[in-house]
Amino acid sequence: NPDFDARLSARHPTVEIRVSDVCLDPRDTVLLAALVRALVETAAREWEAGMEPDMVPAIVLRQGVWMASRWGVRGELLHPVTHRPDTARNVISALHDHVRDALNESGDADYVEESLERILSNGTGATRQRQSYELNGRLADVVAHAIGLTHQESFDDNPSGNGLPRWTWKPLAEAVV
Repeated sequence: NPDFDARLSARHPTVEIRVSDVCLDPRDTVLLAALVRALVETAAREWEAGMEPDMVPAIVLRQGVWMASRWGVRGELLHPVTHRPDTARNVISALHDHVRDALNESGDADYVEESLERILSNGTGATRQRQSYELNGRLADVVAHAIGLTHQESFDDNPSGNGLPRWTWKPLAEAVV
């Protein structure tokens, strides 16, 4: 069923989430896992304490998803408390504040804080994909760049100084493990 962002698993004692970004950097995957765990733990604690969840209309949630997918951390996002557009830094700070206790207890607080700052400074996987497309407008280059980032042996430093790696083509059998 594609109509979910998060749900309880029907077969396992877990929460299933739809991945919210292109995780070209394994650190981003670990960050998402830590944040999801902290969100689930925080929600469970709030439920046990009798706190009512914020009943946000689906259309507002979809607007937030659209804004995030369109602009990422380079534009405004939907603030989780006010439900209004705000800077990515403020929105991410509100999320971080909301789950801080769970992050501290799990031992993930420092990692998450450093990772969030890295993403705010450098952008996400989607940011890097857009940048690689803008170099010469070819989707094949986006794919090659993604392979290069996920398989470090497939690109060299880019002497152009634009911050993007320069990749070399390898046969798919060599590039994908």
